[in-house]
Amino acid sequence: MYNTKNDEPLVSVIIPTYKTNNSLEEAIKSVKRQTYKNIEIIVVDDNFPDTKYRKTAENIIAKFENIKYIQHKNNKNGSVARNTGFKNSAGEYICYLDDDDFFYDDKIKKQVKFLKNKKIDACTCFYKKDGKEIKFDDKKDYKYEILMNNITPQTSSLMLKRNCVIELNGFDESYTRHQDYEFLLRFLEKFKLGLVPEVLYERRNNGVDNNPNGDNLKKIKDKFLNDFNYIIIKEKYNSKKIYAQNYAVVIYAYLKNKQIKKRI
Repeated sequence: MYNTKNDEPLVSVIIPTYKTNNSLEEAIKSVKRQTYKNIEIIVVDDNFPDTKYRKTAENIIAKFENIKYIQHKNNKNGSVARNTGFKNSAGEYICYLDDDDFFYDDKIKKQVKFLKNKKIDACTCFYKKDGKEIKFDDKKDYKYEILMNNITPQTSSLMLKRNCVIELNGFDESYTRHQDYEFLLRFLEKFKLGLVPEVLYERRNNGVDNNPNGDNLKKIKDKFLNDFNYIIIKEKYNSKKIYAQNYAVVIYAYLKNKQIKKRI
């Protein structure tokens, strides 16, 4: 933990890492550079022991001071890693940072100021990806956009009040993909999300391919749409459009993995 001021709430930044490479070091440095100083950094290593990825994570962490470094005994998934980080955190405000993303220097300062001045439970922000600024409308409700896999708030954009994560019981650990969609949909059913209309972090691709094949992606989509079909019904969304949008990605995965003949 850094030196603190009495009027500055503690912010916990939770960084899960898997198949670790040097992007983790850049992610940590971006938190260390924050103009807001009352921060704790928690890195949760979700790599298997005795792998090059675990060793890489250990070597990176050794370069820094004042980091809580937690190692899973085996790979569990991103949802579990985020929950492990939260259970070991103490912050009034919670941020999640993927290990291939990085914060701009004023992200935490501006989001803390926003939450302190607004009667709201969490906030998001714009981001940059592949050199382009990604912006979206300021809405009270992003549930339709999430169900359609459109541009929406991302996990690394969020700052949440601690009580929200507690009430939601964190991330659903049965999700190996779409953890962010699942978490945000449950959040938006109970809480309010505000927008700081600035680009405050950058999303990157660290070269790690975690994309599931067609069969696995279909199982993920089946579960996701089954779990949240009640929202589609309640909000009277166009279910055919939502299902078509989601399963188009599954068809692409089958084609990419040359599995489509098995399904004809």
